[in-house]
Amino acid sequence: MITNSHYADIWPISAMAFGGHFGNCIYFFLSGFCLYKIKDSFPKWYLKRIIRVYPAVWIASLINILPTFTRDDGIMAYVHCFLYPTRYHFVGSIMLLYIVFYVYRQIQTKIKFNALWFVLALFAAYILVYIFAFDKSYYHIDDVNEKWCRFMFATSMLLGSYAREKYDSISAKIKPLNIIVFILFTAFYFAGKFILRGVPSASKFQFLMPIIVVIYIFNIAIILIKLEKKGLFAKASGIISRPVKFISDISFEIYLVQYAVISRFSSLVFPLNFAVTTLIIIVYAFAAHKLAELIQKLIFKIPVFTNKKKEALK
Repeated sequence: MITNSHYADIWPISAMAFGGHFGNCIYFFLSGFCLYKIKDSFPKWYLKRIIRVYPAVWIASLINILPTFTRDDGIMAYVHCFLYPTRYHFVGSIMLLYIVFYVYRQIQTKIKFNALWFVLALFAAYILVYIFAFDKSYYHIDDVNEKWCRFMFATSMLLGSYAREKYDSISAKIKPLNIIVFILFTAFYFAGKFILRGVPSASKFQFLMPIIVVIYIFNIAIILIKLEKKGLFAKASGIISRPVKFISDISFEIYLVQYAVISRFSSLVFPLNFAVTTLIIIVYAFAAHKLAELIQKLIFKIPVFTNKKKEALK
């Protein structure tokens, strides 16, 4: 979905390029879900996240961005490119929110509070800041250059953690309410996008879109958990499961390499531009993923690390 949102110059109808922030929020939701159980100290835990993220970032930056540097660029240009925040807004956000998430989980583990109360408090703070500090004159709340997107990312991460916390208590039965919420929020999402892009005066209501997105994703996740408990995914054939696993394994690298590839091949005629761009992105991302994996394995052979090398790569 993130890649599709950048296909405006590839699709015959630019409106078909959508879903960027939706895809970002899914990624953060899954991060919260998968990182729910934290056993390591912060330095050790955060170092694992750095080693998981940065080798691929360095590979993509060396190939895609470094050639654009000039002699006039100072040392800080290189720091910003290769360390923080990098040229990828997603990387800067995830490395910051990893810290927030760790602190949140440590506090929650000790105090044992309900995560939903924290999410509601976050919603309230978001609305207050929106009322007093946000430029409502035009639609831009989900622009990646805006810091507002981190509200969506943080909330998605917390809801992912909450879904993992309640995983065992979620029944396999899909209730009518799940379907009704899914239908309603599908309509809210697409109608909201259409109205905000087409009706300038509606921009004062744009604060609703992040709320719609995170609730929509949470409901979809609950439905998928229920389907998983019914054994639906266990019955999936290799024809379906292998491609899904392949794409999921290289999804981060796809995000990193997509911009450079799209800009070079979008001018081709459709559908040739779609086929060529998509194929090259996948091949490029796979190569970057394998090289990043190799770098990670070499790093974890350094004596300062424990023998739990495979665990560190998770």
